[in-house]
Amino acid sequence: MLDNHYETAAVLSHQELANHYHMLRLQAPVCAALARPGHFATLYYNTTQCSLPVMRTNPSVGWVDFLYRAVEPDTLLLSQQKPENHIKLAAPFGNAFISRKDKPQALLIGEGMGIPSLVFLAGTLRHEKASQPLFLMGSDGPFPFTPHPSRLIIRGMPPGVIAAMPLMEDWGIPSRLANTQGAPGCFDGNVIDLACAWLESLPASQRDGVEVFVSGPKSIVEAGARLALDHQVFYQAVSHEQKFFPPKEA
Repeated sequence: MLDNHYETAAVLSHQELANHYHMLRLQAPVCAALARPGHFATLYYNTTQCSLPVMRTNPSVGWVDFLYRAVEPDTLLLSQQKPENHIKLAAPFGNAFISRKDKPQALLIGEGMGIPSLVFLAGTLRHEKASQPLFLMGSDGPFPFTPHPSRLIIRGMPPGVIAAMPLMEDWGIPSRLANTQGAPGCFDGNVIDLACAWLESLPASQRDGVEVFVSGPKSIVEAGARLALDHQVFYQAVSHEQKFFPPKEA
């Protein structure tokens, strides 16, 4: 068990983004080596702590990225951490997403703080030759990135839904955005309705190859489960509404 393993991680960069989001990069080689899509890590700083989903890792050089929103006391304190500060970091934990080779069409559905875990998963799937991921993201406000018109065509998308995440475009992974405030190029509504529209555009033979991965607040996780059940596709989920902490040091 590695729950009691901690490392001292240096802050490499810390960037403020739109809608109270922040991007934090830590030099944390143990976490970078062990983390898998869906895992959390607990950060200790200023006599407080918070658990965040791991978004990206680079095991060869040892950095780890976290995307979070500074809206609660613990994350507001975290947002004050500056480069060259140090944060105590526990080993990653939680249930990792596991992709099935017999289900090459991975439908990733993320909202809010569920997006980082699915970015991690998308980064893993892009190296699997048979995998064909589609990443759908939802938000009630601005996204933590500037949406771009997509260069990648997705059959079955509602007309005018062309906004995409730039990182996914760079990776060659199709993505589309849903926004309840009617942002340009986005699906006007919630991300589950967008996923439903796409699934219903598929012939039954193609739907057999779909597996749904959902990450976000409890409401999205539950709606994703209903979506998968209604369309008889496999389903995995991680909720980001709960607070997760590994055991304390002995």
